[in-house]
Amino acid sequence: MTGEAARRAVEMWADDVTAGRTSREKVEFVQRDTGGKPEEAVRWARDFAAGGVDFLFAHGSSAEGFAVASVSKELKKITFVVNNATEFTADPKVRSPYAFRTARNNLLDNIVSAQYAAKSQRNSVLNGGTP
Repeated sequence: MTGEAARRAVEMWADDVTAGRTSREKVEFVQRDTGGKPEEAVRWARDFAAGGVDFLFAHGSSAEGFAVASVSKELKKITFVVNNATEFTADPKVRSPYAFRTARNNLLDNIVSAQYAAKSQRNSVLNGGTP
């Protein structure tokens, strides 16, 4: 999880789900610090999967999200890859049916930025500005 606000949001969600359940099962939120290391993120993902979690959130760096998404198929755990803007987490060659990416993509950000810059430059020239 990245930051206090994100942690609180997931805890609120877990409380809401638990309150709506008819059974006595409780949804728990468990967070671990990976230290920004992809190998730690994978280690925690494996530990959580072995411990019976229902799904994983891969937060932190793009490298961590990519690493956890890569093992999600092996772990057979639904994994939400968030906060990672690198296009590599969306690469169809390593796609897993268990991993879902919810963050925007740097490649797409760059395309839109280039289109905006080109349009702004064109409008400036058309309005008497210099290129």
